[in-house]
Amino acid sequence: MNMKEIRAQLMGCKITYNDGFSGSHDCFIIHHIVNAGNSVRCFVTKGKGWGILIPKSIIPKLLANKGYIEKGEIDQCSYEKRWTLANSSIS
Repeated sequence: MNMKEIRAQLMGCKITYNDGFSGSHDCFIIHHIVNAGNSVRCFVTKGKGWGILIPKSIIPKLLANKGYIEKGEIDQCSYEKRWTLANSSIS
């Protein structure tokens, strides 16, 4: 997907993000999206905060399922990262 398609699909969606390893959590309606190399960074307002980083490789699955869970392990410690979309224009 290119950035124009990503913006069209994600703008106005409510996104929730949980990082089970670092404990970070965020939830907001996406109003600004920037390209971040192999990822996109979504913000509630342009230039405010760190936003939520979404790898471009998972965006089609995130849009299709309105959610995505990434599981991993660091130093024999398993963790999950979870992205969830709601109230979107996805049909």
